[in-house]
Amino acid sequence: MDTKFSSRPLLTLKLAIVGGIAGLGFYFIPQLGFNSFITDALRFAILIAANLYGFATPINFIKRFIITSLGIVIIYAFLGATITNSYQFPYSPNTYASLLFLASFYIAFCFQQTYLEIANNRSYKLTYSEIAWNYAFIILISLIFTLICQLILLISSYLFKNFGFAFFYTLITSSAFSYPVSGLLLGIGIAICKKYTTIIIALRRLVFALSYFLLPVLAAIGILLVIALIFGTQHTTGSADSFVLLTIIALFLINAVYQLKEQTLPYPHFLTYLINIFIIVLPIFPSLSIWQTIHSPTMSNIKNNLQMDIGFYSILLLYSLGYLITLFSSKTRWLKWLPEINIILGIITLITGLIINIPIIN
Repeated sequence: MDTKFSSRPLLTLKLAIVGGIAGLGFYFIPQLGFNSFITDALRFAILIAANLYGFATPINFIKRFIITSLGIVIIYAFLGATITNSYQFPYSPNTYASLLFLASFYIAFCFQQTYLEIANNRSYKLTYSEIAWNYAFIILISLIFTLICQLILLISSYLFKNFGFAFFYTLITSSAFSYPVSGLLLGIGIAICKKYTTIIIALRRLVFALSYFLLPVLAAIGILLVIALIFGTQHTTGSADSFVLLTIIALFLINAVYQLKEQTLPYPHFLTYLINIFIIVLPIFPSLSIWQTIHSPTMSNIKNNLQMDIGFYSILLLYSLGYLITLFSSKTRWLKWLPEINIILGIITLITGLIINIPIIN
């Protein structure tokens, strides 16, 4: 890192300025006629990228930001504006499409940080999984900090309004103020979190420990659900989103437990068998989501939504199948190839998320 920006106060100020400028841009972009393809998911992605890349030196900041985020945004925006005025980027009528875009954006960032770790000359290098977990917590805590600050501003402005000073309420609730301030606060939050890396790591370990006790409970519930599906007499087609949520939580907990005790079998034999059975039946849930989406009468006439949902469910199915494959890779080490599976599926998710949101397909 450039010594000019190595001190913490200057770094915090730098990220605050970067975030403020990025947020201010979101106010002017709609004024230029680009609101047809600028959505909240895109604003969030650019804002996070601007602040995270703000830790680089000025020259590297510009290179990284353009290559990994801004370049993609410009291409998609240009295609969206050229093809149709009604296109939104990401494809906002579908929540899963936007989630895939944000996931692609985050995976691309983690891949780049992993490359920088490999290129570093330090003796200890962070892995892709460690980078992904660390920055997930940094972003989450920074967002909570931003929301709390915005809530304080909103409550204060409301009180000023009640005392006859409506100007503050109008100012704070306007987009011209809230966008740059949100970016500024997010930059400060990220800078603070980066300063206390050891606390982030400790928090990560705490979440892993909690996940260690939650996974057996979820495994038992998942197995009981499969039994209910086999022997149940009544099946409805309204459970696709519930199956998706269960699959996402399961993948999260499995990864967390692996990070906590990756060298050995994580549980006593009985619980290990229970969780292994759950991993074996896990692909059933995204498969059922795909089946229910295809046969749902409310979705059959919405071609774009159908494609987006099936694309998202298919990604979850691939993750479930990948975890099933690595389950049988070693008898002594639980899910031996999980990091490699995550990298391969991360690349697939990155490509799928960009393809699904491309204006030509939509």
